[in-house]
Amino acid sequence: MEDPGVRAQVATTLTTVSQYSDLLALYQQDSEISNHLQTLAQNNIAQFAKFSSEVSQLVDTIELRNQHGLAHLEKASARGQYSLLLLGMVSICATGF
Repeated sequence: MEDPGVRAQVATTLTTVSQYSDLLALYQQDSEISNHLQTLAQNNIAQFAKFSSEVSQLVDTIELRNQHGLAHLEKASARGQYSLLLLGMVSICATGF
């Protein structure tokens, strides 16, 4: 290749081909990153669903414990009221006789 014009054209073509190779590598890297991000997004959704389920179970457990505790308090309150009523009646009877 003695012709400087042809030599310059070949050099330009080789540079262009090299740039296409670089561009193809960047597209491949972009595709891999997109696939990785999609996988991470799916994992995030799965973990959030699991977390949400666990929180829901904990809330259900807390509600059940609160209901049992409230029932226990209501029984204790009723016993306390009956005890006070009985104590009041005994006091009235004791002072009246």
